[in-house]
Amino acid sequence: MFTGSWKTVNYTLADRFADIDELWYIVKFSGLPGVNFALAHNLVMITVTIAALITVFAAPNAGECVKRLKPRAIWAAALGALGLWCVLSLSEVSTFLYFNF
Repeated sequence: MFTGSWKTVNYTLADRFADIDELWYIVKFSGLPGVNFALAHNLVMITVTIAALITVFAAPNAGECVKRLKPRAIWAAALGALGLWCVLSLSEVSTFLYFNF
């Protein structure tokens, strides 16, 4: 997200955040004085970055999830039945949704 130094924003990536349609509604309804689209654009980038960092460092990793996993026969049977149903449902003939569109 940042190039060169922490003060320079990568504008190619920043333009992807500008494509978010809801961003303008957030700016409009926030009611914060002096907040324009460019400032809100930067605030959204910072918020997404902070949320991603919190998720990465606070969420349990795969090893921790495996340690807490207590497999049971009922879950194995339910997942097996669900998998079988998914495989069998793939063989059904379905019509093309936009055939006469």
